Amino acid sequence: VADIVTELEHQYQTQSEFAADSSILASLVRDNAEARALGESTPLSREQLIGNIIGVFVAGTDTTASTLCWMLYYLSQDSNLQTAAAAEADAYVKSTENADRPMSCSEIMKRLVTIRCVFFEALRIHGPGGLLLLSNKGAPNLRIAGVPIEPRSCEIIAMISRASRCTLVPPSDQDNDGALAADKFAPRRWLDPSGCDVISGGAVPRSFMTFGYGARICPGKDLAQLEAIICVAKLLHNFRLSLEPGHPPVKPVFNFALQPDRPIRLRFESRSPPNSDLS
Repeated sequence: VADIVTELEHQYQTQSEFAADSSILASLVRDNAEARALGESTPLSREQLIGNIIGVFVAGTDTTASTLCWMLYYLSQDSNLQTAAAAEADAYVKSTENADRPMSCSEIMKRLVTIRCVFFEALRIHGPGGLLLLSNKGAPNLRIAGVPIEPRSCEIIAMISRASRCTLVPPSDQDNDGALAADKFAPRRWLDPSGCDVISGGAVPRSFMTFGYGARICPGKDLAQLEAIICVAKLLHNFRLSLEPGHPPVKPVFNFALQPDRPIRLRFESRSPPNSDLS
């Protein structure tokens, strides 16, 4: 990573086209160099810059990979859900083959509603970030559950995994179709009465904080959502998923992210003719 930073700093100093590079890594190096050149008090040290870049790499891989694991795990155990999601995936792939232009992100999400609900339900139950450290450096009159919190008096850690798990759980823990308790994997809780997902309608409760909240909300949340949903759609278009016979139950454990406690052993059975393109 240090070598990458050195190379990017060299490009910033020697190549005029570096200013047009909008990648996250280039932006970190460029903004930091410009802050230092202007004599601002906020530039990151080299160690801090390297630490932030490592964070970008890790946060953008482990978290999405963990969410994908949980999505495939739950899909493999619900044949009806998998069939509905696969039908969406088939229609989506067919539409991309006949399209005269690339689909926008919003168009993709509208075509993959079931898979999107699976994505958010996997995050609700097993979101990769279990804790959120909140700043307590200068907020006056701060109260939590009626308890006054003096500035700089303590560190505040929010259990966002627990808060998110209680999202979209009816007060009675059930609806007309049966139980929807907080620990139950039920993607349909993300659908409104018309069959549209509540995310598109902007009705996601504030308790769902898997990606954080406010000014420090995860900058990669939309990319993570797009990556995971398209990846699952491609897999379901080509394969039927099932757990290996005798597979033990999988539980979450907290490492860097909330991850399965054991490797998830899946079987992938081809749904496509032998000569079809599996790309």
